Order: sequence, then C-alpha cells, then structure tokens
Amino acid sequence: MKKHVTLICVFLLSFSVTPAKAVSFVETPHYNVVAEYIRSLGAIHGIQRVATVQLQEDLRSENPSAAKLMSGIRNGTRTILELRNSIATLEKMSLGKPFETLLPTTIEFYKRRRSRLQEGNRSMGIGEGKFQGVCKRVGS
Repeated sequence: MKKHVTLICVFLLSFSVTPAKAVSFVETPHYNVVAEYIRSLGAIHGIQRVATVQLQEDLRSENPSAAKLMSGIRNGTRTILELRNSIATLEKMSLGKPFETLLPTTIEFYKRRRSRLQEGNRSMGIGEGKFQGVCKRVGS
C-alpha cells in the first residue's frame, strides 16, 4: 500500500513541476505576428485612401482651407487610434531568436509615428483634452 501511495505522489509531483523556461517565455506563433502586421498596414492604407478621397472633395468645397484642415485632423486622429491599437496588440506578443528585436523595433516605430501625429494636432491648436473628445467622436 505504501508503495502505491509513493508512486502516486511521485506521479502527481512529476506533473506539477514544469521547466522554468516554459513558464517564463511563450513565443507568439509567427503567423499571428505577420497577420497582425499586415492587418495594421491594411488599416493604415485604408485610412490613407479615405484621406485621398476626402482631399479631392475638400478641394471642391466652398472653403477648401477649412475643409482640408478638418480632414487632416480627422484622418490624423484615425491614424493615431489605429497605431494605438496596433501597439497594444504587438506589445502582447513575443518572439524568440533570431527575431527577438523585430517587435520592439516595430513598436518603437509606431510610437514615434503616433507622437509625430499628436504633435501635429497640438500645433494646430488641439490640446490633449480636445484630442480625447475628437477621438471619441471619430470612434463613434
């Protein structure tokens, strides 16, 4: 009987112990990383196509200067929101060697691009409070 209890304890302990490497690092499947990157590029490209169409419409409006300014703010805000989404998604992912620097580099690039767009909005007189209001209106 003691022999069976000992075997059961050893058996249960063998399943409760996991290697430290398996717990500390879980690599995201490469397909998921590539799919997210392509989705992000497609979304940004879609925003740029909409911006191009809006620019053509703005040039035909009664007040082209104001229309172009408003379209620039709208499309910049859409791009900022998409970059925020992409950054948040990519930060949840991780890659092993030899690609361990790919995600941090991409995230840093997206953050720089986002901050340049936000700086452009601030230079047009849209502060952080107004920017949050614009983000809510664009998102709805």
